[in-house]
Amino acid sequence: MFNGGKIQYVRVDVPYNIEALEAYVTNAMELGLYEGINIALAYCDNCGFQWNNTGTKRPEICPRCGKEEMTMTDRMCGYIAFTKIHGKSRLNDAKMAEIRDRISM
Repeated sequence: MFNGGKIQYVRVDVPYNIEALEAYVTNAMELGLYEGINIALAYCDNCGFQWNNTGTKRPEICPRCGKEEMTMTDRMCGYIAFTKIHGKSRLNDAKMAEIRDRISM
């Protein structure tokens, strides 16, 4: 017989409050909950600028330096994927389409 289970994710925007995240995880553990945190992060590989990865439209260039070398963080089926906007991802095309079609992560 299986007990089953589920995980609940909370999505956190950048910049994030480390102390609040620690309190959130500690509280969830004390309650016996299986929690995960997704950080809505995109960053420029050229200048290091970070911004929220919350919109459905992915930017084509960095808002600060104008370069195309950007990385987005996504979660698909429990795996974190770092996706180069103008490059490769470790996820296949079908999974990338699923990420693009989501309203929220």
